[in-house]
Amino acid sequence: MYHEKLPETKLNSTFPTLKVLGWLAVILTLITGAYLLGPQVEVDEAVKTPELPKNLNSYLWVTESQYTLRPGTEKKIVWSNPRAPQITPYSVVYLHGFSASRQEIDPFCEQLAFELRANLFLTRLAGHGRDAEAMAEPEVKDWLQDALEAYAIGERLGRKVIVVGTSTGATLALWLALREEAKNLQALVLLSPNFSPRNKLAGLTAGPWGDQIMRLFVGTHREFMPESPEHARGWTTRYRSEAIPTLMGLVKLVERLKLQKLTTPTFMAYSPNDKVVDVSRIEQRFAELGTLLKVLVSYDEPGDPSYHVLAGRILSPRNTEVL
Repeated sequence: MYHEKLPETKLNSTFPTLKVLGWLAVILTLITGAYLLGPQVEVDEAVKTPELPKNLNSYLWVTESQYTLRPGTEKKIVWSNPRAPQITPYSVVYLHGFSASRQEIDPFCEQLAFELRANLFLTRLAGHGRDAEAMAEPEVKDWLQDALEAYAIGERLGRKVIVVGTSTGATLALWLALREEAKNLQALVLLSPNFSPRNKLAGLTAGPWGDQIMRLFVGTHREFMPESPEHARGWTTRYRSEAIPTLMGLVKLVERLKLQKLTTPTFMAYSPNDKVVDVSRIEQRFAELGTLLKVLVSYDEPGDPSYHVLAGRILSPRNTEVL
């Protein structure tokens, strides 16, 4: 009797495939969970304005003398009339960028304060002006606290405060401008604001395992070659790579800010050729600013080889007067 031969079933070969896919899904889930549960930068905004003593110069001397600082990087008050220090109608406060110091755009702030007959305060962000290891010490909240302290000193120096910030200092200035404490803030001058680094690897470090990712790709330290001896003295050119995730924690914090609420008159400047920060984010976030009094200016050739520091005798001397 003839029997038609049935085709061989493929179930036996399919089951192992499904089993492998199932195990792969489990492994992928575990890896994803381990990544998401990994350590990451803590962003704590629970900071408050410090209580400042009457004698600000003594206060700054005591607080800064705790650290071994490179000359010219310490916090400093420049009085409009040093022979008879007194409050002025305006004060200027400068927040420097990541790895820099108050030397960053010097003498731009000094000239601005001179034109306004204003007192000037030049701050120093935590970890800066010191050695390579010190840059790993600060948390995001330390830089936020520095910004609040700088503004509070500015209020003691002038009835209205103008805040100038470069790069990450400009990022801090925007955070500050949206705080209730900044009730006497008159204007913002934001130079090359850091809304996002141009190097997208840095963005990954704000998430889980940020320190580990940074060490994997960069090593324990990041280093760059200074353009001159003055550049070397004014910047921390070699620092612990753990400082990058902290920087990105601050950037991510400002990324969440509702800039539509900003009412402070704002001057923003940048170079379209900037090699440090993402220029497209500068243009996008400028458009979000709620204030009607805002100006965005671009400089194609500021002088700085990185097209980032837009003024100052060290990196962009020709552009200081122009700016």
